[in-house]
Amino acid sequence: MDKRTLLAILLMFALYFVFNQFIWKPAPPAADAADSLATQAAPLDTLAENGAMQPFYSADSLGVEPQQTSIITLENELMKVDFSTLGGAITQVTLKKHVVQADTLVTLIPKGKKVADLTVFHPATQSDLKDVNFNYSVSMDSLELVFYLGSEAMPAVRRSYRLDDGYGIKCEVNVQNMGNIHGLALDFDAGIADSETYTKYKAQDYKFVYYANNESQKLLLSKLKKKPVSGEVQSFGWAALRSKYFTIALAERGPNLINEINGYIQQETGNPAMTLSAKSSVGKVAWDQEFLIYAGPADYDILAKYDQQMQLIAERGPGWLRWLANLIASFLKFLHKYLPNYGLVIIVFSLILSIVLTSIQQPLTRKGMEANLKMQEIQPKMEAIRKKYANDINAQRAEMVKLQQEHGINVFGGCIMWIPLLINMPILISLYNVLRYTLDMRNASFILWWTDLSLPDKYYVLPILMGLVMIVQSRFVKPAAPDESKMTEQQKQAQQTTKLMGYIMPVMMFFIFKGLPSGLVLYYTVYSIFSAIQQYRLQKKIKTKETITK
Repeated sequence: MDKRTLLAILLMFALYFVFNQFIWKPAPPAADAADSLATQAAPLDTLAENGAMQPFYSADSLGVEPQQTSIITLENELMKVDFSTLGGAITQVTLKKHVVQADTLVTLIPKGKKVADLTVFHPATQSDLKDVNFNYSVSMDSLELVFYLGSEAMPAVRRSYRLDDGYGIKCEVNVQNMGNIHGLALDFDAGIADSETYTKYKAQDYKFVYYANNESQKLLLSKLKKKPVSGEVQSFGWAALRSKYFTIALAERGPNLINEINGYIQQETGNPAMTLSAKSSVGKVAWDQEFLIYAGPADYDILAKYDQQMQLIAERGPGWLRWLANLIASFLKFLHKYLPNYGLVIIVFSLILSIVLTSIQQPLTRKGMEANLKMQEIQPKMEAIRKKYANDINAQRAEMVKLQQEHGINVFGGCIMWIPLLINMPILISLYNVLRYTLDMRNASFILWWTDLSLPDKYYVLPILMGLVMIVQSRFVKPAAPDESKMTEQQKQAQQTTKLMGYIMPVMMFFIFKGLPSGLVLYYTVYSIFSAIQQYRLQKKIKTKETITK
């Protein structure tokens, strides 16, 4: 097996490793985080050390009759939020600018469920307020809603919500006159609703994400099913339930009191759910906390406006490549201002990137091609050396190196041709995350059945076309083989292996790309075509130069 064949095989394994590590496989740090949290789980019973002190007022006695339950709606230009007096919780969030299909708007909470239910902890008991009917009042501008138990002037429990001009809901909780208070919990057990009709890759697309100790952790749905997250955290920032394109997140805005998180699977929907708790071993007569509930697109730019690193909820790939994904996403948005069709945007992006990378890589590619051509020329002499020093490997190697030096050939010159492909790998990984998870790519169409470039091609036409392009490219740019009658046995064997690899590589790439976004396959196909043309021109130029020199 010759050196180029070995390198090709190694590259194939490298491609498999990269895709398996960064695209197919869940990120390992999240699993470590789940393990560490699970070992730190703090049971509620530990809060009862100070003795049992019952609440001064029962929550049930302060509530309104259940038959008087009401639904109150607040809305701005981007969303409509429904609240229930039962528990003072959120029953639905409807996004006005996003549709599931036709005229059906995206909703974020499963039907018949609610989120942000409140539980108050006491030394030996807890007050679950999800079934308590609250009184309420609405502000004059219809953007703020206040739920309360007891009198409006001196409520035992007060919950207020106010919409901002985006997708944020400011939430305040005030509890007093309910005995010795040891904390509270907000329940998002309903989880997040499905917003897409195509959910085949839900296990990979849906995530539970949280930010604590100045770092984020992401758990795929598949990982969360095997091992839920449960335990204590320090320096809590936020936690989020994420579908492919949308998220429900809670960030702590007041005193940092949340110290326990639970992330798990909602049994009815199979989607991520969570409960967040703030617990203290020291009782208080009053408990105040302030939060931000974000309910909207998992969009990097929108989330960045809410600080606390909330943009990390958006999927932009591994941390070391996030800058590149952000750059690509911004450039695609820029192109989309002038090209309304995202298929055309990807084609133009492929052309521009091909020109730029070819210009940068041309010196390396030229050296690699020149090295290969020179190696072909001296193959007969190298075969003669092998025969002459068949029983002396050291002498054979020394003569080979001497021969290559005499003809100005770098031993690793042929390896240089693989560098452009290696440079393209980080771009492929970043582009994968941009095309699959960026909100702009949701339902982005091209032509025919390619109505959503973030999804795989259901008929595999693009992956097959990409494989065919690779086969043509390998024949298009390969160096001309010498006369077979003048070829050594080693040359003949290398030629057959290279020919075989020209078919194996496209087949392998087909299986890698068939489950990836069709937009990514479109990019790689177009990029390969443009690159092949550039390589052909360069190769022809080098051959012409060699002919003139001779």
